[in-house]
Amino acid sequence: GLLNLLSPHIFSATMVKHGKPAPDLFIHAASSMGTDPARCLVIEDSPAGIRAAKSAGMRVYGFAGGSHAKAGGLHAAFDELKPDLVFDDMRLLPELLRSKV
Repeated sequence: GLLNLLSPHIFSATMVKHGKPAPDLFIHAASSMGTDPARCLVIEDSPAGIRAAKSAGMRVYGFAGGSHAKAGGLHAAFDELKPDLVFDDMRLLPELLRSKV
């Protein structure tokens, strides 16, 4: 049910030469939307995505609430990569956006 809310602003690694952890996709998305990367916020659930967002000069929130978080060692990776914020309940995102943006 999100397609109507997000379209046409849906971006894929197929649109750029280098996927994550290269910043290409995030830079492409910001450019396509006419937005300075420094004004963007990325919500990411992977170390490669956090690296890409930071390399693009964007703020990044690490989402550690997916079913893959524990098995994939995301918390340890997030501790090392230091996203701007780590959260594990997507229901908190609207409030986090209101208080941090």
